This record gives sequence, C-alpha cells and structure tokens, in this order.
Amino acid sequence: MMKIGITGGIGSGKTTVCRIFEVLNIDIYYSDIRAKELMISHPQLMEKLRSSFGDEIFNPTGKLNTTLLASIVFSDPAMLKILNGIVHPFVLEDFSTWCNTHHKENYILLESAIIYESNIAHLLDHVIIVDAPDEIRIQRIVERDKTKPEDVMQRMRNQLSAADKIKRSKYIIINDGKRSLIDQVMSLHKDFSGI
Repeated sequence: MMKIGITGGIGSGKTTVCRIFEVLNIDIYYSDIRAKELMISHPQLMEKLRSSFGDEIFNPTGKLNTTLLASIVFSDPAMLKILNGIVHPFVLEDFSTWCNTHHKENYILLESAIIYESNIAHLLDHVIIVDAPDEIRIQRIVERDKTKPEDVMQRMRNQLSAADKIKRSKYIIINDGKRSLIDQVMSLHKDFSGI
C-alpha cells in the first residue's frame, strides 16, 4: 500500500481535491479533523493541552474552545509550534492504527496542511501539493470563514510557503479555476493505481 500525502496552504482547495479522490473510492485520513476529535477525546492529549494552554481552553462540558485556542496560536508562531508538538505524536499514532485497517488498498491519502512543517514527509511514499494563487486562497477563506483578509494573511504567514512545498513535492495540482481538477486527479489516480 502506498501512503500519499496531500497538502497545501489554507484555501488552496485540498478538501475539494480529496472529495474527488473519495468519489474514486480512495480512503483518506483527514489529519486536521482527527486532531480535533482526539483533542476532545484522548485523556492524555487533553491533559497536555490543559497544562500548556490553561483549563479555560475547555468549557465545563469538555468542549474545546477552538476560537480561544486559535487566537492564542495563530498570533504567536512559538505557541503554534507548541500546539503542533503536543498534538502531532497522537495524530501519528492514530494514523498508524488507521493504516493497519486499510493495508489492502493500492494507496491511501493523508490530508494535512503541515506535512512538511511537522516533518512527516519521510513516512510517505509521495506528496501532492494543491496550489492556488494567493488572492484566490484569501477570497475563499474570507467567504468560508467570514473573516478579514488580514487575518487570513496572518495564518498564511504561519505556514510554509507554497513555493517551498512545491520544491519538496513530487506532484502538484493547480486549483486556479482554469484547469480541470478532475482531469488532474484522474491522471494521478491512474499513476498510483497502476492503470
């Protein structure tokens, strides 16, 4: 089974590309979604988060205050690094368990915005980067999250640049609204499936 990463900056369209792979019956591990699930269900992880960021990041019912946590980490790169350092090992362990249940597939995808930042590319056979022009990425996130362009740009600055990710990735999907995402995904699917 090949393990293929799919990455890209905020607003690049990773999720849209993953949905196309899902239509092709490819199993995808969504690391951001699993990380959020683990942050409210894994007792050891929750304790580490409390000790690093304070009890107030969880409400009395145990729900994570994502707005508060985001305000802490996205305004301070050092705090973001601490958060990723805490959550990352739990996600990797969970991914390893997940892979064991999908070992009969030709290939699976690991979706993560921080494949390179978290130094996990070496665990994967290949990495695909989804890229889009910055202005399109900003517009998508402003519309999706109802946020300000400057807030999106701050989050973009906290991520490795698209140019750096492109240099490190074997495959690139351009999501600029001009090129067909379906055609690009189908081409990769044929390669990975040996069709």
